[in-house]
Amino acid sequence: MRVLVMATAAAAGILWVGVSAQQEMLPKPGPGSGVTKVVGEVNIGNIPDVRVKEMPPLRVSEMPPLSIVNPPFVRKSEHYLITWSDGSSEGVTVLEVGQDGWVKVEGRRARWINLRLARSVEDGH
Repeated sequence: MRVLVMATAAAAGILWVGVSAQQEMLPKPGPGSGVTKVVGEVNIGNIPDVRVKEMPPLRVSEMPPLSIVNPPFVRKSEHYLITWSDGSSEGVTVLEVGQDGWVKVEGRRARWINLRLARSVEDGH
């Protein structure tokens, strides 16, 4: 009998610990309650009218032209060894110096190239 009473008390104690370990739902908002605070309703009828002023036109065509100066050492009738960004190299003779890095060259064939795309330009003498 004594064993039965002690076993029942032990089972009741274990049951009580298990039930009290469960998360309790609180009636007020906060961590662990499952209740979130309601801020209030949004009434879209009380939003004021917003008047947008007409923006002045933006004229991009009135911007000054941008020009990139050719390297100062590049001269007509001179020979240069150009190394391109992919690592290939070629020897050229400048026939005409243009603007913004462009030069007309005679190499494998006469054509316009842009020296801004070169990794290096060496004097070919």
